[in-house]
Amino acid sequence: MEESAVRGLESKDTNNRKCFSKISVEGYDTSVHEFPLKLALAKHFASCGKIVDIDVPRDFKKRILKSPLFIIFHAKEGESPVDKALELSGTDVGGWNVVVKSLPGQQMYRDPGGVDRFKGERT
Repeated sequence: MEESAVRGLESKDTNNRKCFSKISVEGYDTSVHEFPLKLALAKHFASCGKIVDIDVPRDFKKRILKSPLFIIFHAKEGESPVDKALELSGTDVGGWNVVVKSLPGQQMYRDPGGVDRFKGERT
């Protein structure tokens, strides 16, 4: 394989790595059902960027949701979904005020192995 072709593959592989940003969200009623909560939050934070996952921890003994929950955004170079999400802190989401916090040291991170968690494969 030519040297220029190898360099092209290396740069393509580096560009395919995914960048993620993560925030914590508080202020919701922990006795609500998880699915409607996720729908409301997905709609509320859609303007911030592409949402990859909304992780809602549970207390199985008490049968309630725990607080805070975490939202993970796919972040492109030059974009900051965390900053956009922080601007929504204190806004109304279906009768409760959302409290958004950035997580220290995790404003943006790269997936080092390029693992696609939905396909279970390495890229």
